[in-house]
Amino acid sequence: MKVFGTNNLRKYYVYVGGAITKNSMNKKRTRPFVSKLIAMNVLSSVPTNLLDPPVSSATNVDSPISKEITPSQKCDLLFNINHLLELPVQEFDDNWWSLVSNVWTVFNFKKKTNGDSSQIYTCHLTKCKQSSTRKEGISSNKRRKTKICPSYLCFAKIKVTRFITEGKVHVEHFQNSPNHTYSLEESDKIKRPQIIRNLVEQEALKNYRPPAILNAVKEYAAERMDLDACVKELRRKEVTNIKYKVRGALDAHLIGNPNRELDIQESIFFLKNQKYLVERYMISHKSTHGFVFMHPNQIKNLEKYGWLTLIDSTHKTNRDKIKRPQIIRNLVEQEALKNYRPPAILNAVKEYAAERMDLDACVKELRRKEVTNIKYKVRGALDAHLIGNPNRELDIQESIFFLKNQKYLVERYMISHKSTHGFVFMHPNQIKNLEKYGWLTLIDSTHKTNRYDYRLFTLYIRNEFGCWGVGTHFFVSNEDSDTVAEALKTIRRFAVHWKPRYFLQDQSNVEANGIKMAFLELKNGEQECDTIFCTVHLVRTLMSKIYEVKTRQKMIQAMHKLTRIGCEALIQQAIEECPVPTIKQYIKRYYVKNNHQWALWAHQHSPLLLQVTSTNSLESYHSELKRTTSSQHGLIGACHKVVELDQKKCTDSEYVAFEFCTKKISIVGISDKILNEIHKFPFPVQRMLADEACTVEKRIEKDILEETEAKRAAKNRRLAINELMERTRNMYWRVEEKDILEETEAKRAAKNRRLAINELMERTRNMYWRVEEKGDER
Repeated sequence: MKVFGTNNLRKYYVYVGGAITKNSMNKKRTRPFVSKLIAMNVLSSVPTNLLDPPVSSATNVDSPISKEITPSQKCDLLFNINHLLELPVQEFDDNWWSLVSNVWTVFNFKKKTNGDSSQIYTCHLTKCKQSSTRKEGISSNKRRKTKICPSYLCFAKIKVTRFITEGKVHVEHFQNSPNHTYSLEESDKIKRPQIIRNLVEQEALKNYRPPAILNAVKEYAAERMDLDACVKELRRKEVTNIKYKVRGALDAHLIGNPNRELDIQESIFFLKNQKYLVERYMISHKSTHGFVFMHPNQIKNLEKYGWLTLIDSTHKTNRDKIKRPQIIRNLVEQEALKNYRPPAILNAVKEYAAERMDLDACVKELRRKEVTNIKYKVRGALDAHLIGNPNRELDIQESIFFLKNQKYLVERYMISHKSTHGFVFMHPNQIKNLEKYGWLTLIDSTHKTNRYDYRLFTLYIRNEFGCWGVGTHFFVSNEDSDTVAEALKTIRRFAVHWKPRYFLQDQSNVEANGIKMAFLELKNGEQECDTIFCTVHLVRTLMSKIYEVKTRQKMIQAMHKLTRIGCEALIQQAIEECPVPTIKQYIKRYYVKNNHQWALWAHQHSPLLLQVTSTNSLESYHSELKRTTSSQHGLIGACHKVVELDQKKCTDSEYVAFEFCTKKISIVGISDKILNEIHKFPFPVQRMLADEACTVEKRIEKDILEETEAKRAAKNRRLAINELMERTRNMYWRVEEKDILEETEAKRAAKNRRLAINELMERTRNMYWRVEEKGDER
């Protein structure tokens, strides 16, 4: 180790087998490092007050302490070099330079006759030459996707001198070049150092998948090498590219001949060399072919154990270079011109080719990727105007020029203290609608409509016919409250008579603060303007933030409560019953004082607010817009699609207004007299009256049915009573007849007895008188 000192510059230098501390200008980082060296008895000859007074003379101490320095400290020492650094050549090449290979690039090289050499390195962001621009007249599908790095971003330089005889390397600051204008972390974001690339290459040789390699390298670099900052921005795509470069040479023999016939012949030759039996065959009437291959040992096993044989097939083991017939490609191109999505095109082409053309075999292997490529080739020229100028400023100017040609009012603005900007655009018809129907205005933003990630804000309103329409749009470079407020102020200058009473939005503080800044309300003698929250977004927020089920249910009940007292009582009950302190604090902070913004009790005074409780209609508009836009389009492309969708919405609104006044409803089961009276009203009122008429008719039918059933029940009761009376009467007369019969038989028996007695008396009398007569004769 060497220690040098100067009294004039009041600097110190500590070289540890190549390691060096910072100078006294950075005491916070130097003090613990030097203290560590002193504690290890390495700097025993250096005074303890090394940090404040200058060091007087140099001393030489041999020590392997450089192994104690972490790689991150080595990176710091080689990033901004303000003093001479001496290292062994082998140590420098193996353990130091690979840590900052992404920072420095060769600027100049000189070699002496004795073998010594000196190299001047400059920061890789110096870039003396500007990047070339794209050539005009090249279609978008043939352009490479490249990024342009600006030149002359940094002017830092170092000098590396190699002494061959001494086996040492001197690294020093080059003349009066400045330090870096950026940090080491920013450099690692742009490009990874060689030591990280070496780690990736080592793992790529093991043929792991890129995600596994990425995780392994990040874990090893962070825990073992203290290089977590270097691998923080390492991405899977970069790992995949490195693996492809490493494994490309190893897998070259697997690619085979691009000619399919030669590839098959080479495969058969390889199998025969491996002692396989191979036979090729062809089915002429089907235009298919194949080849069978099996080893002699497999033949023996098949003959011996083939009583039960499993059979199956697999795919994607080789490249599919079979081209579709031109007629199939023509079908795909025809559907691609209609700008359907690839899955829809694939299904339509397969169905049409199978049912109408009997070409199901030709489209059986048609894949979505192939359809996507064909569509890209077809639509590339059609969508070229949506890509826009690669220069953002020119792209904005072209977008504004296009909007003005479409009779839009456009105004551009800039927030200087935030370095943000944007532009507002709205059609005169939209201004009229905003002034007329803007009492309740929906506001929301969307992203991924352009390659600059400018956010598109839309104001949405509902007209007197119940149809939703666009109020205005504005693009912002950054979504913050000042930029949004300035856009709203610009809109107010366009729409002078626009006086919104309510803004319906999601739970965005940016939008809420921007509205407060743009509408000063009663302070300037204006109408009060309140913001209310979308119930759908609110429920989503409650489900994500309040994970305690019972508390969440209480808050949802409070949202639907119709009175303010009941809502506040439920909120307080939810806070008291919640067992999680963090959730309690969250509810107190975000939901107690502003319940008039999210609870439905605040909507009870207005039928319109009761009908519109969410921003679903605006979300639907943005969803429809994003189906046609792309994150690869420029602002000009986004403006094209916005104008097209606005025109569609305007046409829909006109159609709804026309139907509102002219359309007549038809109802089954309603008399013509009633129907003619209903047709005197607008169509929505006709529907309401038709529902009421149908309800009344159903009620009458129900009453008639109930009345009929009652009459039928009464008749059945009467019949039952009559039947019962008839049965009773029959039973009575049966009993009476039986009694009469019994009585008649008794009378007959008595009469018979009387007759028998009379007959007996007559016989007795006759006998008596005969006896008397005979007696007299004697």
